[in-house]
Amino acid sequence: FIIIKGGYGEQIIPDLPNVEVVENCIDIEKYIIQSHTLLMLSRYESYGRTAVECILAGLKVVYSDTAVGLKEAVGSGGYAVNRNDIKQVIKALSKPIEIRHQQKHLKNQMMLDKELFVKFVNKLLKK
Repeated sequence: FIIIKGGYGEQIIPDLPNVEVVENCIDIEKYIIQSHTLLMLSRYESYGRTAVECILAGLKVVYSDTAVGLKEAVGSGGYAVNRNDIKQVIKALSKPIEIRHQQKHLKNQMMLDKELFVKFVNKLLKK
């Protein structure tokens, strides 16, 4: 297992023999290509860029249902779980996920965001 420390807040890092702990980094791609699943049980996420990068790379994403930014970024492209319910986390980790469905969802989200962004910019230019 690989744990990459987050950039904000308190980090709870277990001391386990089968876990490699990596400091927060910008070259996350080398860790993504070694992985099959992203487990992101954050208490809070403003957006969830890491989750989006992992979906685009074809990874299964299991995320905390309390992290509002992740809900919006991942949507039906992953599994939302109660971060305090270990049985729910294990169940989600054992579920298969259709990668095409994830990527299609993300593409739809990006197109929606692009349309909203273009409308926002056009509104600003009219002022």
